Amino acid sequence: MIFLRNKRLTFFVIFFSLVSNHVFSQKSFKTAYIITNNNETLFALVNSNSNLFQESPDLSNKTINTSFEYNSPVNITEDYHNSICTEYKRINYTKSTKRDTFLELNIGLIYSKMGMQTSSNVVTDIKPAIGITLRFKPDEDFDRWYFLLGISYSTNDFQGDFENGLINGKPKTYRMKIDYKIIRMPIMVDYSLLNKKIQPFLSAGFSPILIINPENETRLVSKSISGYENISQPYVSEFRNYQIGLLAGFGIRYYPSDRSNIYVKIDIEYSFPATNFHAVLDYHYVTAYIINFGYSYSL
Repeated sequence: MIFLRNKRLTFFVIFFSLVSNHVFSQKSFKTAYIITNNNETLFALVNSNSNLFQESPDLSNKTINTSFEYNSPVNITEDYHNSICTEYKRINYTKSTKRDTFLELNIGLIYSKMGMQTSSNVVTDIKPAIGITLRFKPDEDFDRWYFLLGISYSTNDFQGDFENGLINGKPKTYRMKIDYKIIRMPIMVDYSLLNKKIQPFLSAGFSPILIINPENETRLVSKSISGYENISQPYVSEFRNYQIGLLAGFGIRYYPSDRSNIYVKIDIEYSFPATNFHAVLDYHYVTAYIINFGYSYSL
């Protein structure tokens, strides 16, 4: 970090070492001055542990408690410059040299609940899932933020009765059987609450969903006075092959080394057809609770 102050070019140099996963510990502080006078250059290197930021005492205490993550030294020097120099603008020569990119493999379980917008009835299903995700940090300035691009595969199998008024507004019972395969392509961001070996995190995003080989049957069920069920012929209702999912989740990662981590994550997804042409199944929705266990490796 370099700033110009009173015709003196001042360098604030922090010597630090990498402990683990971008967490830095303080080794020593030194201040270097370059002063030019009568064509002579004087270079003075002063050990200033005890007098660090002596012109701004509040910052001396701040350096003791700093976590020394990626941006911490930059933030401290910026605060120092702003506190003692209002005449010149700070020039920041920091440059990121590392970008983290991880390939993640995960397996999990999905507990799904399907409902209809005009009905209070729901049916449930539990199925396994498998997926792969590319997790990357586009810029070190966002040291706790990651973007995630993924793809996963699972299936759903729903069967149950739904009381609703989809046709003519009159309450009726529809018996539905739906079976299909799912390709999810989640696009998400996650934010780490800590920058340590153990990192809790939050995530949010959306997921384009492709429905493959859907099979569905919808019949109207009515009962006679004697209790006998009358079941109609199947309704023709196309199951939309493209749906949209909204995602939010949380999890925790453990870094045994800088290059790999293991994690567990829980997502909640709300999905619905991307188009609605007022067919019976255009009014369905699925709420999915997704738990994933994964291994992540730095590329």
